[in-house]
Amino acid sequence: MRGLRAIVTLPPIKTLATWCKSCRRTTVCLAGLLAATLRLAAQAPAIPDYAVGEAARADVFTPVTLVVFDASRTDDLRKIEAQNVPPIFRYLDGSAREAEGALRAAFANGRARFTGGLERLYGHATPLLSTELRQPEYGEFFKAFREQQPGFPLSMPLADLWALGDPGDVSLNQWVAMMRRFAGGLVREDALPAGERLTTDSVQLIAAAPDGGLSLDLVDRQGRSAARTNLLLLGRLRQELMHGAEPGEETAARFVAGFLRPNCFFDLELTRQARARRIESINAADRYEAGQRIVKQGEKIDTRAKLALDELRARTTNERLRAGTAIEQSKARAEAAAARRSEEEARRANRWLLTGLGGAAVLFVLIGIVWMRRRRELALVSLESSLAMSAREDWPEDESGWRARALAAEARAQKATAMLRANLLPHMARWMMGGLVQRLLSQRTELVTSQQRAEREVAELADRLSSVHAPLQDRLKAYEKRVAELEAELAAKGEQNQELIKAKIQTTRKKLEGERSQELLDWN
Repeated sequence: MRGLRAIVTLPPIKTLATWCKSCRRTTVCLAGLLAATLRLAAQAPAIPDYAVGEAARADVFTPVTLVVFDASRTDDLRKIEAQNVPPIFRYLDGSAREAEGALRAAFANGRARFTGGLERLYGHATPLLSTELRQPEYGEFFKAFREQQPGFPLSMPLADLWALGDPGDVSLNQWVAMMRRFAGGLVREDALPAGERLTTDSVQLIAAAPDGGLSLDLVDRQGRSAARTNLLLLGRLRQELMHGAEPGEETAARFVAGFLRPNCFFDLELTRQARARRIESINAADRYEAGQRIVKQGEKIDTRAKLALDELRARTTNERLRAGTAIEQSKARAEAAAARRSEEEARRANRWLLTGLGGAAVLFVLIGIVWMRRRRELALVSLESSLAMSAREDWPEDESGWRARALAAEARAQKATAMLRANLLPHMARWMMGGLVQRLLSQRTELVTSQQRAEREVAELADRLSSVHAPLQDRLKAYEKRVAELEAELAAKGEQNQELIKAKIQTTRKKLEGERSQELLDWN
């Protein structure tokens, strides 16, 4: 188990993810990292699972800092500390006044019952006459009253005072004074709630609220501390009152002691809250630094060592799980980054293809426009030369000269066409052999779209050319009209002029046929 001292450290997961993001071979890097991590986890020695009382077979060291919580020791410490929290008692300030009022009410009730019995016995209200007090009936009534009210301390002098109409306040005042001597301190009940004991030197007193609502914060603000010895037990206070009575007053003292009441009451809920607040921060735990030995070979495993081994085993398992999860997340992020990069590259390539396709279409259109313009210029030159010859009707030129000029014009047109083809076709061939055209041809969908766009542009160009071709049609119509006029003139003229007119008609028809053939050539 000494192998636990060797701690294998790896770069942080974020750093590895950064490396892999800049690397082109992301999948290979992550696969190698994952395999290395799993291999290291498999090679790490397992934490032994000893039972309490079993002898350790080898030394065990912790590779990390451990804080081992001991629940059993924590409970013991909290119980001990809870006993040091002063209990909370609710204090009732009016208990003595209530006890005195109850004593006076009991005295008045006893006097009323006694005088009422005398009135029924003698047939008239008190006071009685002196002769009536000496009658046997009076003594028998006194004995019967004491038997009926054994708890009331009625003496013969007090009975005589009531019978003669005296309220007996002297005796009442003596009883009240006796009570006041013992009712002025802090008095609690003899029994506490189950499981509770007064083990502290002091207690907390809080005046009971009128609505009965008390809180721990109110105790902290308004409560006062009192010595535990100042709390008098109710039973012991009654015994002291009876033992301190003078001879002949034992019965009265017992009666008065029965009216004593406690004014301090144990508040179990507030005491529990105060204890919980005090002990919530108490925890028993053992701390082991990295590299510290937990158990020694040969020594017996106790509860504390068992808890430390269990905590180390849990920490090791959790670290492995977290490392595996982090690597999987890093792998997923790297794959997502690679996918985004591939998508961006494909989008960039498509943009280049579209740009190149648009450029090629523009180039084709420009070449077509230049070529058509060149053909049109050659045709216009030839047509103008023909019109110039036909305009000289009165000075007809020699047919051989006109034919020579026509052939020269046609030769110049053919030479210009040959030069255009000789200069343009090599460039076109080299351009079509380039890599960009090859890539354009491989993209069928984009090519079809560009072809359709080019067809629309060519159609627009044809419309523009048709508007340019319109004057040529007008010229052809003018030649046809001229032929018709010459034929009509031929019919009207004499023999001498018919040959000349026929020659003009033939010349005009040749020009007309030349114009039509030139028109067909232009359209082709």
